Amino acid sequence: MEVGSGSGDKAGFFTRGRWWLALPEKFRANMVDMARKIKKLGQDDPRRVIHSLKVGLALTLVSIFYYYQPLYSSFGVTAMWAIMTVVVVFEFSVGATLGKGLNRGMATLLAGGLGVGAHYLANLSGHIGEPNSTRVLCLSTGYNIDILKILSEN
Repeated sequence: MEVGSGSGDKAGFFTRGRWWLALPEKFRANMVDMARKIKKLGQDDPRRVIHSLKVGLALTLVSIFYYYQPLYSSFGVTAMWAIMTVVVVFEFSVGATLGKGLNRGMATLLAGGLGVGAHYLANLSGHIGEPNSTRVLCLSTGYNIDILKILSEN
């Protein structure tokens, strides 16, 4: 990209000020490329495209419940976590979705219990020792969970 004098004959693409004209064409090319990839995916394994449609439908239904006024009045902004749960838990097969949902539920209960226990132990150490004991408990919990995750992969 060369920049010449002020005449504009040797000016580059971005320096001429017309770079924005190519954006619609690039966007169209990207959309066509994505449509080709989706078509190929649908031809190779149509179940994946159907699964994607199911995920979109589930997110739409949960979002509708989010904006339903009595539910919003009861739970408020925290009802958005229902939408996030759909995103995180929904899997390709029913068994995998149920297994992931049960694992997520058990992990939430375990994490809640660990949090309550850590808070209790941190309060036992007094006002001055509480930040340090909280740091130690967070470090040991993170380390142990990561080690267990690594060991379960082997």
